[in-house]
Amino acid sequence: MQEDLKEMMEMELVQLCHRIPALHQLLLKEQDDVITDQEKAEVLEVLRSSDLASDFLKANLAGNSGANRSLISLGEVSNVEWLLDGHRYFLRSSGVQYRVKKEPFISYTEADSQTRIDTMEIEVGAVTRSGSTELVLLDNQDELGRQTVVLMETEVDGRTTYEWLFRDEGSADDKKDRSLTASVMPEGLNIPLHTSATGFRGNGKVLKAVLHVISWASAGKKKKEWRKWLSSTHTDKYGIMLYDLEQDDPSGRAWVNSTLADQSVWKTIQDDQRPVLCLVPGTFREVQENYDEFLSNAAVRSALRQKSCRYVIGLNHPSVVDGIAHNAGELDKLLKGKLKKKECTVIAKSRGGLVARYLFEKEWVTASGAATANAPLRLRNLVMLGTPNQGTHMASNTKWKNMINVITNVAGKAFSLGSPLFKGLQVLASAVVNEITDLPGLDDMEIKGDFLRNMNKQLGVKNNYFIVTANYEPDPLLRKFFDNVFVDQVIFERMENDAVVPVRSVFFAMSSVQDVVPDSNRRIFGSDPRLNHFAYTRPEHPELVNWIMQQAFS
Repeated sequence: MQEDLKEMMEMELVQLCHRIPALHQLLLKEQDDVITDQEKAEVLEVLRSSDLASDFLKANLAGNSGANRSLISLGEVSNVEWLLDGHRYFLRSSGVQYRVKKEPFISYTEADSQTRIDTMEIEVGAVTRSGSTELVLLDNQDELGRQTVVLMETEVDGRTTYEWLFRDEGSADDKKDRSLTASVMPEGLNIPLHTSATGFRGNGKVLKAVLHVISWASAGKKKKEWRKWLSSTHTDKYGIMLYDLEQDDPSGRAWVNSTLADQSVWKTIQDDQRPVLCLVPGTFREVQENYDEFLSNAAVRSALRQKSCRYVIGLNHPSVVDGIAHNAGELDKLLKGKLKKKECTVIAKSRGGLVARYLFEKEWVTASGAATANAPLRLRNLVMLGTPNQGTHMASNTKWKNMINVITNVAGKAFSLGSPLFKGLQVLASAVVNEITDLPGLDDMEIKGDFLRNMNKQLGVKNNYFIVTANYEPDPLLRKFFDNVFVDQVIFERMENDAVVPVRSVFFAMSSVQDVVPDSNRRIFGSDPRLNHFAYTRPEHPELVNWIMQQAFS
């Protein structure tokens, strides 16, 4: 049967060579003439773009390069190899047709070259046989002293979805048999040819994928080695940022590090009778990009100019490698001596709400609840957005892979290659690769963990706390991609959630401490697929933004 199909396609090729002028060159070749890679690539491009060629022929055209000079590839193994600046890539397929739209190119690299991303674009066509099929990416990163993961980007029904791929997800046969590439290549990484979102296998669809190969200097599986790698490659540091509301340019350029501000700025803040607004970012984020849209909102800026002092304070801190108590202690050191019991209102996202709580419940208050003598700030109101007051299931190391994929797909504009969120997810990916199982910044958010249990003891009613969350419902495509039953049942244990934190955790409703915040100070926004853990302050949700501002300065 397969030989008959191949003969049929060869006959079609001969006919096309007569009918398409650009292919007449093939008719002039002698039978034993060898077609070059360049000629093959040109011919294949003509065939793929021709309205005369059948879809079946297009689906079974060979790859652009490689040892096989045939224009047709029906079921055989196909190998393609590239060398890019010392990084060797080897793409192997069996039983499936694909073409490389763009060979690997360096799409992102950090100034110190610690992190590099090589990107390639592929199209996967028809499955060419009923037996086992595979598309495997191999590289020489181990030989270069580097580690890798792959971020696969696919377009489905006009929507981009992402999936992080790790080497341990490769096939068992791949891990045993390295004979195809000798000792240079480590185990391969399987590119999934079917997901619930793409519905690729067996329905004739073409899977278009962009493969981002993310590599970094090997971190080491020992905890001490890994932490040393982390400190040398990632720059998330403690820092007090200042935002000038009188700047005409409402963008990130309005932020300056407080180390560059003179004492007159702090005096302006201290002497103003209005409260100062403090912003605290969430996990993997920096205050600049976490709140830029919020501060660029004309209505927000207008209200802040009336109700708060000229400068906004942002509290940056490492959210993964350091625990919450450590975060609070370091921020206290940076603020002490700058201000004294200055009244403030705080807006905090996600884990940032726990840092703010620790500052105002433990660090800057006495046993009676009054501000300590040296407290730089005293709290007026605290508005928490999606804060895991009683933890999140995603903090568990058994769910980090799921956490990475969920966050990447729901973060929207917050996620891009090289962004602070991307770098944070890369840290988590490195932890998975190196089998690191404890990260203090995440461990503190474990449901039923010691840290939050102790923090929530004997809280009493907090009339100046305001909390908001959302019951996120993904759109139909993401519902398929996440396999919603798996996400809700396994990650969130059937609890309503905002894609990262259970609603009941935000509301202190998972145990007997549920009366901490009065009902009038709590809001839950419904199932808008655009509203999730990363979208609380976006301008497309004006009702929510207005509520935040009203509570912050009530």
